[in-house]
Amino acid sequence: MKPVGPAATAAAGPPAPIPVTVRRYRCPYCRHQRARRAAAIAHLQRCWHNPAARACLTCDHYAPPHEKDRINPPEPAACYAAGSPEPLPTDERFPLTHCPLWQGSAPE
Repeated sequence: MKPVGPAATAAAGPPAPIPVTVRRYRCPYCRHQRARRAAAIAHLQRCWHNPAARACLTCDHYAPPHEKDRINPPEPAACYAAGSPEPLPTDERFPLTHCPLWQGSAPE
């Protein structure tokens, strides 16, 4: 007679792990991943690296942050969209998406 119930499990050894297939959705621009397709689509519309989102990071006027030297503090990212040598004032929403002053690179 074969053991039944917990005795059968103990006699057979520990259970084996069960393989699970997981579907993820990845942004083609920044490689962020989402579990839900709708969340991934919403991310694509505001991704800073997506040229269609017209974000600061893909604009010709964007100046990335950089360090001057070891003594002076680093300069923050800035926008020179007005064409002036001084950057436009930025706020807590910087970098922006869907900017009306956005300008893409000229095709080569």
